[in-house]
Amino acid sequence: MGLSATSRASFLSRSAGDEEAEVSVAGPGIMPFDLLFRPLWPLVVPSAQWRRSLKESTTRIPDTLLEPLRIWMFDCYPEADLVLRLIESGNGSRLPARDPLEEPEWADPVQRASELLWARAAAVLSRPVPPTVLDEMAVTAGLKTTDITGLLPSLAVLFAEAPLLFPHGSSPVPAVADRSGLLAALTRIAGTGILAWTFAMPLLLAARNEIDIVLPAARTVALSFAHKGRYVAACDEALAEVFPLFEARCTKILQDLKGVKAVAREGRRVTLWLEVPDLATILSLIRFANRCSVHVLPAAQLRSVAARACRLQFDLLVAEDLLIHWPRASWPDSLMIAFERGNRRLRNLASIGGGLSRPADYRDSLKRLAKRVLDDVHLGLSIVERMRTAESLIDLRRPSALLVDYLALLPPPADERPSVRRVQKETVRGLQPWNEL
Repeated sequence: MGLSATSRASFLSRSAGDEEAEVSVAGPGIMPFDLLFRPLWPLVVPSAQWRRSLKESTTRIPDTLLEPLRIWMFDCYPEADLVLRLIESGNGSRLPARDPLEEPEWADPVQRASELLWARAAAVLSRPVPPTVLDEMAVTAGLKTTDITGLLPSLAVLFAEAPLLFPHGSSPVPAVADRSGLLAALTRIAGTGILAWTFAMPLLLAARNEIDIVLPAARTVALSFAHKGRYVAACDEALAEVFPLFEARCTKILQDLKGVKAVAREGRRVTLWLEVPDLATILSLIRFANRCSVHVLPAAQLRSVAARACRLQFDLLVAEDLLIHWPRASWPDSLMIAFERGNRRLRNLASIGGGLSRPADYRDSLKRLAKRVLDDVHLGLSIVERMRTAESLIDLRRPSALLVDYLALLPPPADERPSVRRVQKETVRGLQPWNEL
């Protein structure tokens, strides 16, 4: 069932020491394993806990199963090299000259790598696993083969419905799914069985989905099945559990971040401890709880710990940005795309963090970063690019006087017809913050 020792070492494996060092210095993992299984975090528990509790054994995945699963999924994987190239290109600094419109995988390399891995997992798990491989998995995971065969169909449908269940994108606003597509996907999951449905519910609520849309849809689908009581109960239990799940995750992230110091890096982090979609979901859940008067106390506890985790992470990112030595020469398009995406991420983190605590907590940090961009005359950006970057960071509602004055100094076009002047004015007026474009 295995890859060669060299392939496993480079593509699959990392030691506990490597993982600890990565968490303390480089942050969350960015290996194929992490991209593949990180979306399943609400479902994964230690095997000892899984064996001890009947509830855990019917609602969670034992962690020891992940290693044999990834080896089986990645064995003879034809796009392994592409996934590694995408991961290595995640911050834009190593991207070749590419047109992201013609090759969408280069616009957000890490997201594209994740999609390839999820598709691979869905394809592999949709086929029967040979008995010999099942036996080897059981020995490696310390489980019974019957336990594994009971879990695999449910895992297969989760990966098959990855666009719905797994966080994706970088928007600070939860996604609003198409209702017909949402109902169809939930019906396919429910049709696989109650175990798949139980797995899917916490993922559905923890992903970047608008709870006002997905929760009523899930209950509608649950009521259409014969054992509707069990299906509806899974929806209600998932809603009750998602608040402490996120709180436990944020608490762990706080512990990790307390030991991390800002150091000079070649570029921005590719993945964060708390990504914008995670925080968007947290804020949406908190507002839902307060509006509907359900699970209000767990929601308040989640707000407190999530606000601290977001602020600590944001301060670290800004401190690292101030230490980055950006290229002095003109930047390639790929780096510019990654740079602008990183600026939007900082703005989105500040916006959501302000919603969890106070907007004023984030303003000074963004102003320092904007000042650095403006003051660094050797930065490989034009003066207009630097001013627009600063404005996007500090979220000005209108172009700064400095930018207006600079544009006024530019030579007028050869044709001074009113239509041309109007275009110029519209160009200046169009320099709005990212969230108004």
